[in-house]
Amino acid sequence: MSSPASRTQQTAISDARSTGDPLPSVQLPLESAPSDLDEAVQELTERPEDELRQARKHHRRALKALREDTYEALPEETREQLVRRLQTNLTALNKVFERGSEDGEAGD
Repeated sequence: MSSPASRTQQTAISDARSTGDPLPSVQLPLESAPSDLDEAVQELTERPEDELRQARKHHRRALKALREDTYEALPEETREQLVRRLQTNLTALNKVFERGSEDGEAGD
């Protein structure tokens, strides 16, 4: 059974797939959008570590900017959608680094 947070993350991932994503900077470094968080984590583990670090850094900066109303010209609904997607992506990226550190690999 999925937790409410997991369902929210899956919805954010699905939203990204269905919209054609006019904001590619919010995407993860993957060929295609994953259908759920676990799939995203699995696919991300196959990407180069420096690419994942760059994506995580970018996502953190974008999330901070959205939270600080840097993009106040965007409609509230759009900002909320972007925040959800960034949080989901960061969750996936962080899980990859957690797995890497558990396996003895370098991670943040």
